[in-house]
Amino acid sequence: FNGPQHDGPTEWFSERTAQAQIDRDRMKQEISKRLDIALVTLRPEDLTFKRIKEVLGRFLPLRPVSATEPIIAFLERKSREYREAIGRALRRRRRVKDATPVHAKAS
Repeated sequence: FNGPQHDGPTEWFSERTAQAQIDRDRMKQEISKRLDIALVTLRPEDLTFKRIKEVLGRFLPLRPVSATEPIIAFLERKSREYREAIGRALRRRRRVKDATPVHAKAS
């Protein structure tokens, strides 16, 4: 699973930390490709039962699972809460970035 820090700095991850994560991701992709291993990367928008089943169903044999099972309902709720929190954090980051004076952006 890749959260926003896999794309760049966030309010929780500095530029240095995010860049280190991006470098590790790139290394993981290269190793997976070289060893012919399917690397499945999920993003916050993928955190739904339907989407995860679509993505992983191509790689794993899955037992029949119903979206109405209590554990699935719990995971759907937690995933929705996470996606909403990430959305709020990204909107805050955009507002801060947009509010930064032009001369400060060039530094």
